[in-house]
Amino acid sequence: MSTTATSAASDEWTVPAIGNLLVAAAIIGFFVLACVGSATRKDVTTGFDEPAHASYVAHIQQTGDAWPDLKRLRLLDPHTFEFTGEPNYLNHPPLFYALLAAIGPKLEGRPQALLAYRLFDVALVAAGLAALLALGLTAPFSRTEFYAYAMPLLWIPILVQLAATVNNDDPAFFGGALATLGVWQLVATGRGLCSPARSSAWWRRRGRS
Repeated sequence: MSTTATSAASDEWTVPAIGNLLVAAAIIGFFVLACVGSATRKDVTTGFDEPAHASYVAHIQQTGDAWPDLKRLRLLDPHTFEFTGEPNYLNHPPLFYALLAAIGPKLEGRPQALLAYRLFDVALVAAGLAALLALGLTAPFSRTEFYAYAMPLLWIPILVQLAATVNNDDPAFFGGALATLGVWQLVATGRGLCSPARSSAWWRRRGRS
């Protein structure tokens, strides 16, 4: 490797600092462990309308209709996961539910299958959190500044409980986090590429102005 290439690679690793990378990895690891613990223990009736969201997925699986008539949706019994005659009150677009129905195990009559869907949602939210941490890693923050940015993300109220529940707020969090990272990259570098060196150069120019 040439001296120039080695220097460029070194620049990429000096900002963000290795210490900040380790902190970000620890935050993600702790978050995932907390979410998995919640997903394996929480009752399906505990908040965030999970029975209604799971019922939406089960209806698509049962009918094969990826864009169902919302008036025909019915709720699952939260204990047996058999369909009841009670209408499902959700009126969300079906794209997320159709995706879950296609990749996940059958839900009707199988309450134990809900865990697989919860873990998928955990992965979505963890990826969103990683995107927000990546924003902090591409800025030339000191260790203290990075802590001040990153730690509040870990302690967002109810984020663990939300991630451990099947609901459409999880893909919304994921999409919002990616959009935030993308906007930051465009503003900081003029490009959509996540480059610590480019971000650092932008901050240095701002400091001299």
